[in-house]
Amino acid sequence: MTGLTDRQAEVWTFIRAYTVEHGYPPTVQELADHLLLSRANALDHVERLVRKGYVRRDFGVARSLVAVDPSEVRPLAATASPAPCPPAVPPRSRDYLAEVHAALDRLLAGTRSGDEQGGASVARRERA
Repeated sequence: MTGLTDRQAEVWTFIRAYTVEHGYPPTVQELADHLLLSRANALDHVERLVRKGYVRRDFGVARSLVAVDPSEVRPLAATASPAPCPPAVPPRSRDYLAEVHAALDRLLAGTRSGDEQGGASVARRERA
């Protein structure tokens, strides 16, 4: 297996052997216990193997580690498409800003002129 450190090859081999022996893949904790690693360190090795394409896993699913056959390895970077660029936002013109300010002024002027009506409706609600 090219491109793997000795430890990564050991992790891959354990996942493969455990799956063959038990009929289901190991948990990350079982992997850590077998290789005398912390769970975080074992998970780090798994994530590196996932990025290199040697292991597949479903996030949040127990026992989802799958050792990929070396002939089928495709690094994650080679299979993932780049994220699309967000659309460009046109710059706002002074006319646009003037329109926004005018709309706000109209909105505020409408609430100020309706103060008497608003007060009357509040008084009616309080009586009820």
